[in-house]
Parts: sequence; structure tokens; C-alpha cells
Amino acid sequence: MNLPDQDEDSLPQVTVTVDNVDLTVNDAIRTLTGDPPTVTMMVVLADSPDTVEAGPFVYSLQNAQADAQTIQGALGFESDIFSQQVPSQTYTPVSSPGLFL
Repeated sequence: MNLPDQDEDSLPQVTVTVDNVDLTVNDAIRTLTGDPPTVTMMVVLADSPDTVEAGPFVYSLQNAQADAQTIQGALGFESDIFSQQVPSQTYTPVSSPGLFL
């Protein structure tokens, strides 16, 4: 796993690589439809696996590639996160009549 860079000019992205020793993970990824799955990542140390050192970080699976040895996935945020309207409600005389007296 490669942790994301701490760059304020770009969205963080994590690359996760797992061994492709069983086709179960590969088959599960191939059958995904609709919204991308959510992945929660926590950093723990091998000598204290019950202690979370960093996280949890919540990402979405952006893409995945597989070969005979590994499955590699890119985890990140939605690419249009900065173009979303905030607040999501539009204030009009119909939806918020008290603002338009």
C-alpha cells in the first residue's frame, strides 16, 4: 500500500496491491455495478494490531487492474468533489419563501 501525498493542490489517492492467489477477489471486482464500493483504511502496526495508528480513512475504489500475480486498485475521492454545490439546496421563493419578503 502506498499512502497518499500530503499535497494541498490535489486530492489524495492510495494504491493498494494484494496477491492474486485466489480468483475470489478478482471475480468480486468484475461483478461490481453501479456506484463504486467504499473502502475504509486504517493504519496499524504488526506488533499492536488492535491499536489504530492513523485513520479510519474512507475512500472509493476508482479502478482496479489484475494480472496473474496481483490485483492493484486505486482508492480516492470522487473526482468531482470540488464541483459539488454547497449547500445542496437552492434557495428560491418557492422553496424558501421567508427569504423573499
